[in-house]
Order: sequence, then structure tokens, then C-alpha cells
Amino acid sequence: TRIITIGIIHQRLYQAQGVQAVELSSFLQELIANMLNALPTRATVKRYLKIDPIRVDAETAISLGLIINELVTNSVKYAFVNHPSPEMHLSIIHKEGELVIHMSDNGPGFTLMKTPGEGFGIRLIELLLRKLKGKLVQVNANTLQMRISGFTLA
Repeated sequence: TRIITIGIIHQRLYQAQGVQAVELSSFLQELIANMLNALPTRATVKRYLKIDPIRVDAETAISLGLIINELVTNSVKYAFVNHPSPEMHLSIIHKEGELVIHMSDNGPGFTLMKTPGEGFGIRLIELLLRKLKGKLVQVNANTLQMRISGFTLA
């Protein structure tokens, strides 16, 4: 799914012929749809997406796409196992020079553990957030919030 993420961005840039920007809302909607088709789930995942119309440079789009990829993958792998009606909520708002991202699901919940050798996805998210001058906060057992200031609008 990480390859799908990068592939979608490259396809969009190629089709735009030289444009170095990605419209975040349509890109992430396409990415999430492709991921949910590729990842095994027992029931159809209801998606609630609210993404401001934001255009970002390709490098930022790749980083954000990989972050969302990890979050969706974790929901499918851990929250939606044997869940009769899985739901995913994603909100990305551009506010006062920051991107504010909320991601939640209706699974059993989790904690951000720092166990050595485990949690590659969370470590990848933290590395990408460091690059984007972002911060990850666990709001509750089902919700993560990120605030990102190091990005370029296109």
C-alpha cells in the first residue's frame, strides 16, 4: 500500500504534465478507496472524510499520503478485525498556517506504545511528522490528532 500511495501521486503529476502540486482531497479519497479495496476487511468500511480543498507540493503530498496509509492500514489490521460495521473518520483542515488532521475509527481502541522492535508504522509516522514539523497526539483510545506546520501550499 505504500507503493500505491507513491504511485497515485506520480500518476497525478504525470497527467498534469509538469504541475508540481497535488490537490489533497481528491488524492486522499482515491488513496483510501484503493487501500480499502486492497486490504482485507470482512465488512464494508464506512468512510467519513472532510478534507479542505488544499493543494500541496508533491513532496508534502507523498509524506501526508504515507501517514494516512499507515493510519488506514492500522485501522484495517487492528480495529476492524471481525467488526460488523467498521467506520473511519478523517478530517484535514487548513487553519492558521497549519494542517490539523484528525483520524479515528470505531474499533476497540489502542495506545501509542513505545515497545522496541514493534510499531514500525507509528515510527514511520513520527519520522514523517518530524520532517513536516508536525506533532502527533493521541486524543483518546480511538483518535489521533496531528498538527503540521512544515508544508508548502501550491
